[in-house]
Amino acid sequence: MNEMSFISKVKNKAFFDKFQARRAKSTLMNKADIHVLSNGGSSPSLLVSSEGSAYLFNCGEGLQRSCYANRIKLNNIEHLFVTRLHWPKVSGAYGLSLTLQDVGLPRFTIHSTEGISNFFKSTESFMNFSTGLDCKTNVCDATTEFNDSRFRVKSIVLDGNDHETSRKKAKMMTTLLAFHCSLPDLPGSLDPQRCRELNVPVGPKLALLKSGLDVTLDNGTVVKSSDVCGEKTCGPNFIVIDCPSQQDIQSVVQSQELNRLQKFRSQNGERQIDLVIHFSPEEVIKDTRYKQWIDEFPQQCKQIMLVYSEDCAPASFIDSYRLQYLLRQIEPQLFPTLYMPKNLLEMIEASSSTSSPPQENFQDESKNESQNLEDQDRILLASTFDRFVLRPYKTYERNALEMQVDEVYINAKLEPDYEEAYTNYRSAVADLPVPQAHEPEIVFLGTGSALPSKLRNTSCILVNLNLPERATIILDCGEDSYGQIVRHYGPDGAREILENLKMIYVSHHHADHHIGLIEIIRQRKQTRPKNKLQILLPPGIDAHLNYYNDTFEDLSSTYTITNTKDLKIRSITNDTPCSNPLVVDLCRSLDGLLKNISLVGVEHCANACAVVLDINVDHPNMKTFRLAYSGDARPSQDFAKIGDKCDLLIHEATFDHKETIAAIEKKHSTTSEAIEQGKRMRSKFTILTHFSQKYPKIPYFTEEFDETIGFAFDNMAVRCPTDLVRLPLVKDLLKVVFAKSLSEIDARHHKVEYKRKILSMQGD
Repeated sequence: MNEMSFISKVKNKAFFDKFQARRAKSTLMNKADIHVLSNGGSSPSLLVSSEGSAYLFNCGEGLQRSCYANRIKLNNIEHLFVTRLHWPKVSGAYGLSLTLQDVGLPRFTIHSTEGISNFFKSTESFMNFSTGLDCKTNVCDATTEFNDSRFRVKSIVLDGNDHETSRKKAKMMTTLLAFHCSLPDLPGSLDPQRCRELNVPVGPKLALLKSGLDVTLDNGTVVKSSDVCGEKTCGPNFIVIDCPSQQDIQSVVQSQELNRLQKFRSQNGERQIDLVIHFSPEEVIKDTRYKQWIDEFPQQCKQIMLVYSEDCAPASFIDSYRLQYLLRQIEPQLFPTLYMPKNLLEMIEASSSTSSPPQENFQDESKNESQNLEDQDRILLASTFDRFVLRPYKTYERNALEMQVDEVYINAKLEPDYEEAYTNYRSAVADLPVPQAHEPEIVFLGTGSALPSKLRNTSCILVNLNLPERATIILDCGEDSYGQIVRHYGPDGAREILENLKMIYVSHHHADHHIGLIEIIRQRKQTRPKNKLQILLPPGIDAHLNYYNDTFEDLSSTYTITNTKDLKIRSITNDTPCSNPLVVDLCRSLDGLLKNISLVGVEHCANACAVVLDINVDHPNMKTFRLAYSGDARPSQDFAKIGDKCDLLIHEATFDHKETIAAIEKKHSTTSEAIEQGKRMRSKFTILTHFSQKYPKIPYFTEEFDETIGFAFDNMAVRCPTDLVRLPLVKDLLKVVFAKSLSEIDARHHKVEYKRKILSMQGD
């Protein structure tokens, strides 16, 4: 073990000791609840909290970002229970595990069916948990029971729908798990008189007796908790059931264990089922067989329905919609309206003023309406972020979402200098030309670094082309990149993008640049594309794809992988490098989409690359569009040479100009270094992206941000070159709109400088 790894493990142990101490203290609070979560797609999840611990049921891509944006903490989850081995149910666990490692949690276990065993092993080439997070998997069968004294979960295996094929892979995918969950019993109230009679001294022993533990007095007498406490209160019981299709209903209603629990009534200190939580689509909920089976549960048993739906996306990522609305008011040419489901549009229209178009009148006002759970209807259709409190009082906190005019935009307009800055900007762009159909469109779907935030997803860039035919190239695809495509274009538009998707390029093996790859391949397959997808991958990631193909479904016939290591230019000279035969073959396979592609190794991690794409536009006004993309990298002389005189450079700028040391240590670039790289490359224009979460809204401006420099937001769409001129012009207006964020960054700079001065004085 190296020194840094040892130090990290020591720090993690210290964190874990504090974590356990806090959790032990919280056991006296006797709190428990169930929180309905969503990843913004069709994969609902549950977060169960019990006495300081948290347990997650299902975890799709985008879940952690959705929770972070809505102030739901996931940093004490040690166990994930997956109802079936289906990619949308478990794919978010990779990003979640990285977040748990970042906060210092010591262990994380996934419980699911056969096939989950290699879930983490397949990522060994690009996910490093040497800093202390122990990731494990546990294969569940009919005898599996999990119990950590705060939460008990018993697995119930259901024979899912396997009518299509009897292969082992299909069997693993169709095996369903239901979970019978129990919270611990609560000891009865402590009898002070009885404690005095047994000579129990005032102090910690009383607390132990109240918590249900027996104690030994100084004279050796053993006092049992049952001798001094009243009758215990049985802990709540609930069942989690996933019935994904009507073909699976038979497996549920004929389960012997589920039917036993259904008919069981409280007796002998055991409690009947209080809640049944259903993960099901609407057609299952309405099926007569399923409805009859539900009716056989006790009348007091609440049936919680979590219906598969795409309509929760705006509610899950409300801050992104809010920011997009604000930016669209400033510059609609660069910031299109995001997709909203029909039911939300109707809600917006109902609450909007007649002067505002419904699509533009988007703002949430989330209110929690707390009601007695026992007074609710027997069957409840739960919504995203609803909460069911089981202890100390049974309540139902409904998350009521109202759509109103965007107050963030209104607040921005109240800034003293807003009107003047807005007028000046509109005057500056009034006579600018309109983009032409042949111009390539660059769409930024992920502009954050490492971990997603509420306003910036992890790396993903779309390059859309109209001529000579419609085509799309994706540069990196972090977690939930497909979800970002749907939120940007809508389901129909997303399908069209995937139909025209020709190539995916992954710059390096860090998870935040490719964890969303499999979902994009999955969804593209459903469009039945005519040609194979060309995927450019660094070494090692193909093992992750092979795991998916072997365990879930075989997608290998839909794509061809080219190793970026084999495409790299080995020797950079001032002369044009000789063509690599693999490059020639790749360009030929893309039917003339690319005239050339050049890759060069950069300083970041093993096999990290920067790329230059010579895109064939074949229009009288634009024959070729030369696009350079850095990926994650320190400034590179070789990259500057191969990207010389490019039309557009997209360069990472993780840190601002004050954090050069941090950039060097983590092998990233500062804004100043990225701008200088563009000058060295003689790029016609440079767009900065991949910002640290220290800059959630906007990067810090310096005098280096001239008329050839722009910076990216999520969901920004730029036609090149016509739209590029708008980016530097809008800078002064954005300074006014985000004045508070910039002042916070400025204050942080002053604080860092002050600390440095103090340390310097101490050194002298």
